[in-house]
Parts: sequence; structure tokens; C-alpha cells
Amino acid sequence: MNQGVPDTDLTRIISFNFSACLLWKRLSGKDFTLQEAALVLVESYHISQEQAERDVVIWADALKKCSALLD
Repeated sequence: MNQGVPDTDLTRIISFNFSACLLWKRLSGKDFTLQEAALVLVESYHISQEQAERDVVIWADALKKCSALLD
């Protein structure tokens, strides 16, 4: 290890809130639809399907901007 030379690019760290972390843990490494992701929120937080779908779109768009989620 070279002292003073970082081995990791820390400028690309993604921070998740609890809901985003839940979605990431449940869906990471799997193919899924936005409706399936919304169902995770509905079942976990007992929110409406409509609210869950709005939240999932925001979550997915944020991950796409970071290249952490593919279409």
C-alpha cells in the first residue's frame, strides 16, 4: 500500500436511507420490475401501491444517475 495514495475512489459513495437500503438488499443482483420493487415497500411499510410506485421511481432514477441501476 502506498502511503498518501488512496486505493479507493471515495467520490462515488452512495448513501441509502432505510427504505432504499431495504430495496437494495431485497433486489440487488436480481432482475425486477418497478412494480415488484413497489410491492416490497407496500408489504414492509403498509403504504398504498400508488405511493410505493412513486417512491420506487424516485429511487430507481437516483440509482440510474449513479450508474448503479441499469434499465
